[in-house]
Amino acid sequence: MYWLLRPPFLRWIAAGALLIGAAVLDLSEAQTTPFPFAATAITSGAAIDAGAVEWRDVPGGLLGEPASLDGHAAHDIEPGAPLVAGTIRTGTALPEGWWAVPVNLPLDVAVWSRVRLLASQPPVDVEGVITRASSESAFSVASPGMVAVPADMAPRVAEASRSGTLTVLVGT
Repeated sequence: MYWLLRPPFLRWIAAGALLIGAAVLDLSEAQTTPFPFAATAITSGAAIDAGAVEWRDVPGGLLGEPASLDGHAAHDIEPGAPLVAGTIRTGTALPEGWWAVPVNLPLDVAVWSRVRLLASQPPVDVEGVITRASSESAFSVASPGMVAVPADMAPRVAEASRSGTLTVLVGT
C-alpha cells in the first residue's frame, strides 16, 4: 500500500518528456524547397518570364524536379499549376534554316504540332511545325499563327496563305 501513497514522479517525468518531444517535432521546420508555380495562365508556346512564375515552399521531393524556366510552355498551363519538367520546352520550335510564315490555323492546335500545308495555286505540298498558335481576341478577331517551313518553300506558302488557297492538315 506504500506505493499508493507515494506521488507518481516517474509517470509525471515520462508524460512531460512525451509532451516536450511532441512539441519539438511539431515546431521543427520540415525540409522544404522553393518550387515554381504558374502565377497566371500561360498559353501554349508562350515564353516563360519572371512575371509568370511564383515561388512556393513545398516539401522536398514532393513534385519531383522543377522545370528549367528558360523555355516556352509545352501546353496551356493553368494559374497555380506546378511547373514540372513536362510543362516547359527549352529551345525553339523553329528548326535551323527554316522560316516562319503567318498561316490561319485552327484555334485548338498547339505549338510544336506538325502540320502539312497544301495548295494548288501556287503549288504547295510541304510539312511544317507550328511555332506560334493562332489566337482569338475577346471580339472574336482571329490572329494567324506561325508555321515553320523549309526556306525554299517559304515564299510559296506565304503566297498561298495570303491568297487564301492554303489548306492546313494537322498531324500527331
